[in-house]
Parts: sequence; structure tokens; C-alpha cells
Amino acid sequence: MIEIIVTDTGIGIDPSDQEMVFEKFYRVGDADLHSTGTTKFKGAGPGLGLPIAKGVIEGHGGRIWVESPGHSDETCPGSRFHVLLPFEFTPPDPDQVAEQLTETRPPETKSRPRVTESRPAVTGLSRRLTDKPESQE
Repeated sequence: MIEIIVTDTGIGIDPSDQEMVFEKFYRVGDADLHSTGTTKFKGAGPGLGLPIAKGVIEGHGGRIWVESPGHSDETCPGSRFHVLLPFEFTPPDPDQVAEQLTETRPPETKSRPRVTESRPAVTGLSRRLTDKPESQE
């Protein structure tokens, strides 16, 4: 595994919020203190950044979490975000991916996708996706 740690010196995250910050649309603290035309220090987006990061990291077989001693506007204890990723990633089986892609299309668009790529692993997947099934030959 490879570990990446991102550390800040901000106002920190209360322990009761540390798991929730990875939930979609969750915002820490009073929404009135979030980003406005006059207040940027506690600015925040829609609450999607960390959930998206978590989805990508977990999709690659990794894990993300935050550590912070707590929240304080005065002492700014900061936070540490940890990301663990497998050093080697085993890509999914191209035949399974092609089958899943075909199965998830609406009935009127069951045609195989056209993929153009120069990398050998992706080219193999491309051929599997674009080859006609034996029953249609």
C-alpha cells in the first residue's frame, strides 16, 4: 500500500463530524458561516468533494479517513487526511466489463460501443466491446 497524507492548519474537524464529512451534501457547522460574498474563511462547496474522493479511492481498492484533534476557531488545530491505495491495481476483466456495459444499456441501444485506444490493455477491451456476438454473425 502507498499512503498519502494531506495536512492543513485550519480550524479542524470535530470528532463527531469526522465520519460524516465523507457523506454527500454534508456540511460542518452553521450553513450561514459558509462561503458568501463577504465570508470566505469558512467557505464551503456543496459537500461533494470528499464523497467523490472517497468513491474514487475506494473504487481503486483504497481507503480515506480524517484525523483532527477537534474544531477551534482560536487555536486552529488542523486536520490530516489519510489516503491508502494499493501499490498494484488489478484491472477488471475486460470481458466482464463489456458484458456489464451491454447489459446496462436501454433495450433500444444494445449496440456495442465503439472505442479507439492505442494502449494494449484498452485495445483488447475495445475489441471485446466492438466484436459482434456470435449469434449476430
